[in-house]
Amino acid sequence: MKQLIHCNSLDWLAHNRQKFRMIFADPPDNIGLKYAGFTDKVNKDEYRNMLWDIISSTEYCDVLWLSFYHAHTPLVGHLSDVFLTVHTGWEFKACVQPFTFGQHNKHDLGNNYRPLYRFMRKGTELYPDQVKIPSWRQLNGDKRAKDGGRVPGDVFNFIREAPQADVQREILLLQREKELLLELDWSGDSHDGRTYYIPPSDRVELHGWYVDGRFYGATQEEAVWRLAGGDESDDDVFDFPRVTGNSKQRRAFSPTQLNESLYERCIKLCCAEGDTVVDLFAGSGTLGRVADRCGVNAIMLERSREVCDAILKDQPDVEEIK
Repeated sequence: MKQLIHCNSLDWLAHNRQKFRMIFADPPDNIGLKYAGFTDKVNKDEYRNMLWDIISSTEYCDVLWLSFYHAHTPLVGHLSDVFLTVHTGWEFKACVQPFTFGQHNKHDLGNNYRPLYRFMRKGTELYPDQVKIPSWRQLNGDKRAKDGGRVPGDVFNFIREAPQADVQREILLLQREKELLLELDWSGDSHDGRTYYIPPSDRVELHGWYVDGRFYGATQEEAVWRLAGGDESDDDVFDFPRVTGNSKQRRAFSPTQLNESLYERCIKLCCAEGDTVVDLFAGSGTLGRVADRCGVNAIMLERSREVCDAILKDQPDVEEIK
């Protein structure tokens, strides 16, 4: 079941008073972005009240994920503390989504992360086996590796992935590094006590970077991201790229968008097959695109008529409920 409802999401929840397994909320950032049919700029009190109502939507679920603009961290932190003080049957986990290619800031450090907070009713069952990923030891043939992989951490690391243009740029830089390295005296198959592997011609051929078999058989793209900082810690975190303008996931009818794999990770960790997930701000319709892959029912709520029409055109298998 995949449904789309044109409505004010918080009003809809209060009117229906149904309980769902999980609610996902990625509200407008209140920074003046252009949304179809409404403004993304209200006064501070209105925005605070909306955030409180979103957090209070836990009344209708077992798990709430809230993604929000970094500048609201003090406000959301305060509201979360008040909520948890009053609602002692709930627990809280703060996650972080770091990302590359943040906007340039002439006056201060640029922003390269987005908070993602999880509110969960105490005693709620999680399904960590559904989100396991291969460990560094598994990927490198270490016999100490545990079967089945490991559960990732609570940080979302985007360093390895980027638009194709950036991949090609990095590959050109790596090729130049190769040329420089080949000018060195590489007698024998070891150097400074380290063994070097020369990969096949259809792989990135960099003597110096293939140390101790670490990048054995890596594709060009894999080598780029590992050289960009891919060590053991990178395999322990959420590793999804930010959805940029030239991403295949990008839907131009929404000004902001989260990665589909991020949705999948949150859903699979918290939901069993057949559970229902509600997205309070459907936006680009991401929940509808990942619901089948996660084996869950999806209810997408969206206040913009234009965005609803765009989602229905993009996803013909979604049923509109009026």
